[in-house]
Amino acid sequence: GVIMEQDSSVRLDPLIYSARIAVLATGEQVEVLDKSKEKAPVAGKLNYWYKIRLRDGIVGWIYGANLKVFTEGSDSSVESFAKELRAEEAGNVMKALKGRWWSITDTQAFTDNILSLKDNGTYASMKKAKAEGENPPALEGDYKVDTLNSKITFSKGTTVGDTIDYIIRGDIYVLESSVDGKRVTFKKISSDPEYKRDMNEAENASAVSQKKESKKP
Repeated sequence: GVIMEQDSSVRLDPLIYSARIAVLATGEQVEVLDKSKEKAPVAGKLNYWYKIRLRDGIVGWIYGANLKVFTEGSDSSVESFAKELRAEEAGNVMKALKGRWWSITDTQAFTDNILSLKDNGTYASMKKAKAEGENPPALEGDYKVDTLNSKITFSKGTTVGDTIDYIIRGDIYVLESSVDGKRVTFKKISSDPEYKRDMNEAENASAVSQKKESKKP
């Protein structure tokens, strides 16, 4: 079978209130072991629950609306379908990530890492200028989105490494990486990926953020 919906829950038992034991990504392949005897209503839909085995051997139940089941012996069809789904999901992620990203502290103050992502799969990464008039060289290249592992890989690297994880919280995306054991978090400040026009935008936003922080009791 192939997972049809992002963040599909795998549960311990075939019940919507059963404990969630895993979350699967769109296009992930699973082995279908069994299905419930009867269809069950969930969120206005009526479908079977399917017992599945994941790549890591975990066995649980998933609701049928989140799964496309293939007949035995159709391995090539499964792989082709899953590949198309992953490519479509990667395109959706690229559209959501398009824009300018700046690294931030735990208090939301901006630091000096800049990341520009375009939805055509190209990027630029650089450090903020330390002096007015400077034009720091940018690392530019192509990037790929791995939807199964929620990871972005950069062909020429970035100022915080070759890969960055993306986390989806509702409709909000967060980028995270690790440098020398320390977490680096990125916040999207604009849907426009052109970072060269307003290098001071993040500095101004950071000053406002720090001012608000200082006013807290």
